[in-house]
Amino acid sequence: MKIVKFLLVISVLTFFSACQKECSATFCKGATANSYSPDFKVYMTGVGDQYIPLKYACSSSKKMGISPPISWEGVPKTATRMHLLVEDATCTYMCNDCCKYHHWQLDFPLNDPSFPYQNGLPENASISEALKPYTLPNSSNLKEYMNFCPPKDQTHAIVIQLTAYHMEGGKKIIDGRSQSRPYLISLDIAKTL
Repeated sequence: MKIVKFLLVISVLTFFSACQKECSATFCKGATANSYSPDFKVYMTGVGDQYIPLKYACSSSKKMGISPPISWEGVPKTATRMHLLVEDATCTYMCNDCCKYHHWQLDFPLNDPSFPYQNGLPENASISEALKPYTLPNSSNLKEYMNFCPPKDQTHAIVIQLTAYHMEGGKKIIDGRSQSRPYLISLDIAKTL
């Protein structure tokens, strides 16, 4: 089991390094080793080192899955906005040239009382009317959360990326970037128990 996880992590890192030329402008463009603060963290709440629960996948009883809870901390104080990207980093169909699929993209204000999610998104937040104005198109060009749905014989790696920024003279200034560790998802029930 540890060898499988190790090989999957190596595969994810290979995809990341091979596709640097195609990284999203809001996350990778202009990034350096100093762009990532150890205090700025993003993670899927309650998953730990286990597989992502099937209720967040297309195999749930609703067939659409529900969005997972996502938390963050240590957001740079100069940031006034944040861009969130939930990505399948090992996509094998319906994906871009770098084998990635963007399941969910949000761009939202920080420290704004009209936006209710300042420290994270609760489970199933994707159905919230409050998020609709901040939802950007996913890889299927739909402004919605798309559940995780790898082929039944594959394990995929889901990564969450956050970019904290502010606007200055009409230009986006990146204040910090954070990326979660890869979270594994499989529709093989034996792997998720």
